[in-house]
Amino acid sequence: MLPDSVTTYLTSNYTGYVFEKAFEIKGSAGTIGGYIVIISFNDKPVGLLFGAYGNFQRVLEQREGGDLDGEGWHHGGRFEDRDGSHRDTIALSALPSAITSYLGSNDPSDSLFRAYLNRDSSYLVITKNNGLFANLFSAGGNFIKRVSLTPTGFSISHPDLQNINQDSLPAAGLSLLTTIFPNYVFESAVSVTVNGQLQGYGVVIDANNTKYAVWLDPSGNLVAVLPVW
Repeated sequence: MLPDSVTTYLTSNYTGYVFEKAFEIKGSAGTIGGYIVIISFNDKPVGLLFGAYGNFQRVLEQREGGDLDGEGWHHGGRFEDRDGSHRDTIALSALPSAITSYLGSNDPSDSLFRAYLNRDSSYLVITKNNGLFANLFSAGGNFIKRVSLTPTGFSISHPDLQNINQDSLPAAGLSLLTTIFPNYVFESAVSVTVNGQLQGYGVVIDANNTKYAVWLDPSGNLVAVLPVW
């Protein structure tokens, strides 16, 4: 039996997930030291590690069989983006007109931030408008859904979001990302300021073919992890 905190975390953070299996981690004395939970999220497997009391610890790295003893990826494989080439990133100017027309009509105050072409040929478009939003479109450019990527702690009126490079993030934040998401791929980041005061950072990463928005406070401490797609 999983702790209630585990199911609460999954329900709150992985909307629509499908439970696959779970394992207890026991010490030599038989004491439970944690849990490994495997779920399906947007038809993709996600493995998560929780502590003995059900507290989230990290997303487990996935590898294909042939990569178990190597770097964890190979060209043409599921995790080939780990080489940092960003094959999934597309230019905003390359978005189909159906997508830009939809956003212009339905969310005219949004500004385009980043765009990605998923492995199933659907489009994920990140926009900025008093926060960050993920907009998902089908391969044909038809709208599927829109999700806010701004956690409660950053629900501040009219924040200033500025694009920043990975090396502009606090060292503590970079270390935390590596701990929680082994072999993650950095996609993009923003700094969040209000009236000239730094509030923190939003970072979009790819971990095992699932994109996440990770929010950090000004010192690089974790605020929230929001699965995107």
